[in-house]
Amino acid sequence: MTPDIIFLWVPLITFGIFAARYMRVRAWQMAAWYGALMLVVLGWHLLELPQAVTVSVILWILYAFVVPRLYAVTFGALLRRDFDKAFKSERWLRLVMPVPSLARQRRLMQAYGLIQTNQVEAGLDALEQIANGTGKDAASAAAQLHLIKGEYEQLVEIAAGPAGQADPSVRLMGIRGLAEIGRLSDAIEAYRLEANRFQAFTTPMDQAMTKLNLFTHAGDVEAAEQYLNGVLRILPDAERQLIAARAAYFADGDWTVFNATMERLRPNIGGAMTPRIEQWLAGGSQPRQTVSDEDREKLQALRQEQVNARAYYQTRVSKPLAALAFMGLNVLIFLLTTSFGGEINIESGVLQDAIFVYPYIAETGEWYRLLTATFLHLNYLHVGFNMLALALFGFAVEKRIGHGRFITIYLLSGIGSMVAAVINYEMSEATEPLLAMGASGSIFGILGAVLAMAILTYRRTKLFQARQDVTAILMIVAIQTVFDWTYLEGSSPLHLSGLISGFVITMLIAPRDSLEPAPPPPSGEAPSGPPNPPAPPAQDR
Repeated sequence: MTPDIIFLWVPLITFGIFAARYMRVRAWQMAAWYGALMLVVLGWHLLELPQAVTVSVILWILYAFVVPRLYAVTFGALLRRDFDKAFKSERWLRLVMPVPSLARQRRLMQAYGLIQTNQVEAGLDALEQIANGTGKDAASAAAQLHLIKGEYEQLVEIAAGPAGQADPSVRLMGIRGLAEIGRLSDAIEAYRLEANRFQAFTTPMDQAMTKLNLFTHAGDVEAAEQYLNGVLRILPDAERQLIAARAAYFADGDWTVFNATMERLRPNIGGAMTPRIEQWLAGGSQPRQTVSDEDREKLQALRQEQVNARAYYQTRVSKPLAALAFMGLNVLIFLLTTSFGGEINIESGVLQDAIFVYPYIAETGEWYRLLTATFLHLNYLHVGFNMLALALFGFAVEKRIGHGRFITIYLLSGIGSMVAAVINYEMSEATEPLLAMGASGSIFGILGAVLAMAILTYRRTKLFQARQDVTAILMIVAIQTVFDWTYLEGSSPLHLSGLISGFVITMLIAPRDSLEPAPPPPSGEAPSGPPNPPAPPAQDR
């Protein structure tokens, strides 16, 4: 097995975790698909068929970048009620991930699409057909069916059984059902007990909708509006106004105002909300629930968690200009040093003098090589993977820490990795000049920056997202280290020293305001009324 095929494993493992958690692709189906894919590529390499490296790179890009983006587009289009776009992107998704789980999910999407395009009866019939089947999709369809129809007792029963244990999203719907039948305290406690499970295995939108439901029934208008104008601002405006008005009713008990709001908004609201509005209008004044001080403290903790998450992902700049500049500079230098030939000619005397880090820095004092070597790459594969990694991690990090800090971390981490390479060479018994080049040390420094910010944040706030980042970075480092020791002898010290350099530098210069616990939100109730106009797109995610 050649090194270029190993590069394929990292995105496949990463996307595999992503698919199992967020796309509900069954683990055995995913493993079978990836296993077949790897056998094909491995056979391609072993038989020395043409374009083997190209195939590996294409698959790397496809599964590391394109497929997760397709899923994000599909899910976002569903929330915006743009079903044409959702079905188109989902069709491409199933083309590159042809597993039965996704095919069954399409049936759920089609049923949901019928409901949200005001073909409610047809959509409910489709959901009922799926619910009468077997498996996780049947339980999810049954839960969704009871939620839309307002059959909350049946919903709670499903969520409390094996279906809720197997599918956390069903459990979330059951918690909403508990609040609707007057068991708000039980709903709050159920969410608190399983919060980590929900954060790990459900989408942020599912979590936000459930927490919004809890705050609505508690009459916390300000907290409800925070979600409606934040992560849930993608919902239609009329639907957001209706939910805010319902929260205001539970706060002040003025049924007349809420009833008038429903009558006013009813022509503009369709889909899944239609049966609920009819039910609310027919049922008359809804019972308001008493919220104990203990439950308010639990709700306050949930809200504080949301505030901390927003602070953690807060951005300081809108565009990653420094990362883009570094990408352009790396590619330009690569093209110039290779004369557009695709690979550095190590036999050339001129290029040899330019790229070998040691012994020139020791014998002639050319210490600038510790920096310039980080902008040199051996071939297209080398520069291509490094620039993909820089785009994947660098863009988000620069937006969070700003241009100046990003430049500092990038350059000093690259220098630190080269220093480690020279020290490692000095301690070895090697006699040949040291060939050390590439931006991978700087990129690992960026990973070190993420690790440092996550650890600092978790120590102060116990934020789940920060813990996830720590786990993800450690997994990437472990996989890369095994790969280095197996196929790239001598690269491991370079990569690890870049990681450590970025970690230490970030510990010293990280913006402390995004790492400290955010100020607690007001515990009092906000004035009632419809939500404020939609806020401009936030730059905190």
